[in-house]
Parts: sequence; structure tokens; C-alpha cells
Amino acid sequence: MSKTISISHTTLLYLGLITAFLLRLFNLNFEGLWNDELFTAYSADPSRSLGWTIKYVGGDVHPPLHNILSKYWAENFGYNDTSLRMLNVVIGTIGVLSVYHVGKALFNKKVAIAALWLAVVNSFLIEYSQEVRAYILLFVLANYSYYFFVKILYNALKRSYIISYVLLTAAALYTHYFALFIIASQGIALLFLMDYSELKNRWKSYVLMFIMPIVLFGPWIPYFLRHSKQPFVWIQKAELGMIFSYPQAFFNDLVVGSLVVLLILLTILYFTLGRVIRIKALEKAVGEHKKSLLLILIWIVVYFGIPFVRSFISTSNMNDRYFIVLVCPLILVLAYPISLLNKKNTRRIALAIVVAYSLLNITLNTQPYFDNKGMYRDIVEEVEDIEATTPILYLTARTRNFDYYLRQNKYRQLRRRTEDFDKFMTENDPKEYVVFIDLHHKMYGLDKVLEQNKLHYPGYELVVVKEKANINNIKTARFLHYKKVDTPL
Repeated sequence: MSKTISISHTTLLYLGLITAFLLRLFNLNFEGLWNDELFTAYSADPSRSLGWTIKYVGGDVHPPLHNILSKYWAENFGYNDTSLRMLNVVIGTIGVLSVYHVGKALFNKKVAIAALWLAVVNSFLIEYSQEVRAYILLFVLANYSYYFFVKILYNALKRSYIISYVLLTAAALYTHYFALFIIASQGIALLFLMDYSELKNRWKSYVLMFIMPIVLFGPWIPYFLRHSKQPFVWIQKAELGMIFSYPQAFFNDLVVGSLVVLLILLTILYFTLGRVIRIKALEKAVGEHKKSLLLILIWIVVYFGIPFVRSFISTSNMNDRYFIVLVCPLILVLAYPISLLNKKNTRRIALAIVVAYSLLNITLNTQPYFDNKGMYRDIVEEVEDIEATTPILYLTARTRNFDYYLRQNKYRQLRRRTEDFDKFMTENDPKEYVVFIDLHHKMYGLDKVLEQNKLHYPGYELVVVKEKANINNIKTARFLHYKKVDTPL
């Protein structure tokens, strides 16, 4: 008589976290850092002061927390692609655990463990657990902000819950401005879900709870106001189709993404028609979790709805990575029906099918979540027979695009201004020189600069030309190597 192999809940939890960590290590350095990641890397330079980092980030369009964390990480664990990405691998693994905690707080262990495994194999989360940007940190902070919000909503205004909520939500604001929509969704959820008498008696405490993160964010508000006026040329125009395309992007799959949208629509239908049409089987299935389902629905609708509607009225805010916060409630929407299956083995088989399907998307897809947006590392590493003291001119509107990788490869004679390079060439007469050109120059307005510059100095000949194209076959970087012409005696 064969024995049934039983795996404990705790074993599934730790096995999930280990798998999540390994998947986020898989092909960690498949591609070099692209433009935005290079901004983070440049700002995290351990040789610079913290004040310089904050000032440099203030000139961009996002808050500084992730850049500051990256700087301290680089100071302690190394300043290179692998080290900088490992910070997000760690944060991303914590992000998987945060999905479990939110699922457990809202529902139960069955939902939580299903949600955890769906987060483990979610390629969108894997991608941003490898990208040297702030989005996975926003994901984690948003989840734990909601975790303590749920604790307050379902239990009481305990001091420890309030302090944790305020600090985590303030940290989310210092990570990305879209954290404001987290607070907005929580405020609306409170109005809908909190007992009226409790809300009436303690409304001042709840208002203070929502205001305090913004107060802590106060020192950065001048930067926020300045950033809000900047044009976002890379942002997509809002389209109704994003309601369907974003969930598909979050799960990297048409089938799973469409299934999640269907489940959301059914949930909306349940709450809108539930008072008119009552189905006993459905009422029994939802049971005590009606409040949690409504909270998830509010979380999704408000966080997506505010920037979506605003994008039709004024400047668009639509970029799928800004909505990474929604991956957690969408995963819970998918995990909840799985948890309703009566038998443990049936639940695990259903979950295993979804997890296996997601893994197939990662392993069989030639580009599961990689993008190859920029090729700066590739073009620099292809350079051969160049000494560390060879003079290098790099033409780009963003210093970081070449500077980081040139310094990583120990090149010392670096100049990005043609005037400085002209002076060096006149005074030193080197035997060779190298030019790197950022072919994003049309975006950065470098056309005129390139037309005016004479890259070919008298007495030198062009011996090597190399170009690199990204996955979309768009040329992004060019390398020119000139050597001094031997003059006859």
C-alpha cells in the first residue's frame, strides 16, 4: 500500500522563497545596464558623497530612496553590475514573501501559499528584481503598507501597526510618486469598509495616519513639485485597451492575463448585482472574505483608475512598470479561486498547472523578460588592444551612458567634451585614440553636435568600426578606433 507524500505548509513556503531567489539569479547578467539603470549606477558611485547623490537624483524625475540604498550597498558589497543587481534580487525575494503576508492577512494560509507561488514564477516581478531601478522596492513597500493597513482595518489602531504603516508608506513615497495612489486607495477603502461608528469616533486618528507619511515626505516636496512640471516624453498615451494589455504584461501571457481580467469583471459583477441576485453557492464560497475581495477591488480600481483617467484629461502617466503595485492584488484575484477547491490535492494540482505554465513561459520564450534596450556594456567590452591610458572621447547627452562602463574597464583618459579632447590631442599627440558614440543621439538632440565635430584628426586613420544593435535591431552604440599613420622617413 503506497503512502501519500505530504508536504507541509512551512516547507512549501521556504521552498517557494528559495525558488524565487534562484529564478531571480537566473541570467542575472544576460544584458548590460540600460539608460535608466545607468542613472542609478552613476548616482550610487561610492566615491561620491551622499549629498551629491541626493542632489543628482533631485535633477531627475523620481525620489531618491532606491538610489541611496544602492549607494550604501555598493559601498559594502562592490560597485559593478552584479552587485547592484543583487540588491534588487534580495528585495525581489522579500517581495515574494510580502505577497504571502498580504494574502494571509486578507484571507488565509491557503490563499497566501498559492499567491506566493504565483509570485515566485511571475516574470514581471523577476524582470524588475533584476533591473537596477526602484520599481521592485515600490512593490515591496506598497505590499507592506497594505499589510499594516489591513491589520489596522481588521483589528485596531495599535501603535505598532500605525508606526509601521506610516514609516513604510513614507518610504514608498520616497521611492516613487505613484505611492500617493496607494494612500488614495487606502483612504477610499477605509470609507467603504470601516464600521461607521468606529470611523465616527476615531476619524481624527485615521486622518492623522494618512497625513503623517506625507508630512515625513515634506522635505522632498519641492523636488516633487519641480518634477511634476517636467515633460515625460517616454510615457505612453492612455488607451482603453490598457485595461486588458496591462494584466497581460504583468503575467507575460495572454491567457493568464485575460483570465485575471475576467475574474475581476466577475468580482465587480458580484458586488454590483449581489443584492439583487443571490446565489447560495456563491455566497457560501465568498463567505467571510467578502470584505477582503472588496478591498482588493478598490485597491486595483483606484490605483489604476486615478492616473488612467488623469491621462485622458492632462499629461499621461501610463507606463506599465509604474503599476507594478497592482501585481500583488491581481495575483490574489487568481489565487483566491484556487483556494476554494475543496480537496488539498486538487488545489495543489491546479496551482501546479498555473505555476508550470508560467515556468514554460520563462524557459521556452527566447526573450521571457529581457529587453537589451542599450548596448553600452557590449560595445565597451568588445574593444580590443586598447591600453588603459588611450584617450577616449564619448559623445552622448547622458554622461552615465558610457562613463560607468569605461571606468569599470579601467580606462582613465576619458573626455566627453570635444573641446577638452581637442586640447588633449594637440598637447599630447598620442599614437591612437578611440571614440564612442551614443546612437540614441536623435532622442537626446545630438545631431547638430555630431555634424559639427571632426572626429577624424589629421595624421590618423580609422582602423576599426563597430556597432551594436538591441533586440529590436536598432543600433544603439558605435565604436571608432583611430591609429596614427606611420610617416615615411
